[in-house]
Amino acid sequence: MRIVVRGSILAHGGAGGDGAPASPSQRASGGGGGSGGVIYLAAPALEVTGELDAGPGAAGRRGGAGGLGRIRLSTVPERCVLFGRYDPPLVDGCAPTGAQPGRTFIDLYPL
Repeated sequence: MRIVVRGSILAHGGAGGDGAPASPSQRASGGGGGSGGVIYLAAPALEVTGELDAGPGAAGRRGGAGGLGRIRLSTVPERCVLFGRYDPPLVDGCAPTGAQPGRTFIDLYPL
């Protein structure tokens, strides 16, 4: 089994809102951005040369940004090729990382 990604897999959060006028001199608070989702790819052979994005949504005018999503890749390091853009970023190519806050999680296949 093999997974090849040459385009984009996007699970990024949505942008926050700007808020509606509460009165002519005030604006109501805007909503925060949405949190990124989850991308999980598991195969003995994995080749990604595109983009995996689970980043946070942008803040609204008066709201905060969303939280960072997660990317988890389970593969055999010797059969893995990773290039492109990752959000959260890679730690060390195809090397297993264990869970690290703010980073792509890479584990041995079939876990």
